[in-house]
Amino acid sequence: MATLTVSGSSSTYVGDTYTVTVAISYSASESDLYCDSVSATVYWGDGKSSSIDITTTACSNGAVSGGGSATASHTYSSSGTYSVYAKVYGVNSNTISVTVNALPSISISVNKTTVDQGISIQATVTVSGGVPNYSVTVYWGDNSTTSDTWTATGSTTYTHTYTSTGSKTVYATVTDGGGKSATS
Repeated sequence: MATLTVSGSSSTYVGDTYTVTVAISYSASESDLYCDSVSATVYWGDGKSSSIDITTTACSNGAVSGGGSATASHTYSSSGTYSVYAKVYGVNSNTISVTVNALPSISISVNKTTVDQGISIQATVTVSGGVPNYSVTVYWGDNSTTSDTWTATGSTTYTHTYTSTGSKTVYATVTDGGGKSATS
């Protein structure tokens, strides 16, 4: 009986293109069924599927077995864990699990909108989504920053004292363990 396998990364992000490789191998006794090309259907686990053509090795010249592979791609719109498999002529592949992560997001709120020189301000930063670890940086608007590494999502409050007067724009950035970034 033919063997069908699916391989791909174990994780991706919402909105990113996720690609798997579908491979088939078969014996000489099955060569008439699978020679030259076969159509496979990839089931993405979110109610959607894709059809791909796999070009296989020719079965002439006394070939004793054959096979081939092709790639298929999909974009997930929701985070979660999905089971992905393929099917050719009633032959099911192995099932792989893919975790689709939400993109990281960050928000910031300050306790004061007007501050005199020498007075402290507090900024509460909240991070959600993404994958650990998180690199968080608060930009205080006076050429100074506070950087921190988080091992989980949540909120943290940072304090800063301004040494000069004038209008300041305070914002924060996060980069998650997968390299995805967000700015507040």
